[in-house]
Amino acid sequence: MLSADRTLIDLLRDSLAGMHRVWRADDVAHAEELIVAATNPVFLVDASPADCDTRALVNRVHQRFPDLAIIVAGRHDDEALLAPIVSSGVIFRCLPNPASADHIRNLVDATQGRARRKTDLPAAAPRRALAAVITGTQRAIKRLKFTLPKIRVDRAWVRRWSGRCLLLVALLLTVWALSQWKPWNDAAGLFARQEPAPAAPADISNAAKLRQLLDAAGIALTQDRLVDPPGQNALELYRAALALDPDSDLAQRGIDSVADKLLAEAERALQARDMARLASAVDAARSARPDHPRLEYYSLQLERARKLR
Repeated sequence: MLSADRTLIDLLRDSLAGMHRVWRADDVAHAEELIVAATNPVFLVDASPADCDTRALVNRVHQRFPDLAIIVAGRHDDEALLAPIVSSGVIFRCLPNPASADHIRNLVDATQGRARRKTDLPAAAPRRALAAVITGTQRAIKRLKFTLPKIRVDRAWVRRWSGRCLLLVALLLTVWALSQWKPWNDAAGLFARQEPAPAAPADISNAAKLRQLLDAAGIALTQDRLVDPPGQNALELYRAALALDPDSDLAQRGIDSVADKLLAEAERALQARDMARLASAVDAARSARPDHPRLEYYSLQLERARKLR
């Protein structure tokens, strides 16, 4: 989903909890990366921001992902404005904001049914169509059969002129090769003053490196590569981005997301009474964000579990 409305984000996550995974994108480029990384994705766009050209945004995403189910959440005025591209199939449905949890759940389930109908095509139909094309082609070839008229040719005349044509072809190929090679230019270059070699292109700017690190970290985050493997995990990539730009808001928020996911893993380990997983998740979360407000709770739970043992 692409939205900054915290109420809508929480409602969507609560209504789809246990059935679908919800990822929030920071911008359109981040949303496109998440769509590529996801399996059978659904894209929800919030049309409420005043500076958001929802129609242009939706058309851009539809051009790149024509089979993607797109849902737009907005007011009644937004729905009337987007009605033409809803009827054309660019937008799957419009969702009134605010909406109920049941409405959201039913709408997302409807997109999954739409995806299944597109993939459940009968296997015999393509074979029948191919057989019809082959049969029609064979019939057309039979109708086009004709006989060539018999022509008498003087073999001596053919040998004489074939030799002359070969000489002409060889001459034309030589002229063409000289025009492409242009050896006179190479000869002039031998006597020309040697010019200094151009300077090597400058290294990639810090801004480009920062963008590359943030993109790689975002993909690692969506694939749950939080602290492993070394050098390719989200935490290390976000820290590398902060080393280039200590004021990067995206990198700071990325580290917060890593810590949130690690503490969610700690919650699952606590419920399963898996102390090894709990200790690993708590240590990794402390390394990512030592001042996280929920870290103290899981640290206390871990200490209690160790004392009971």
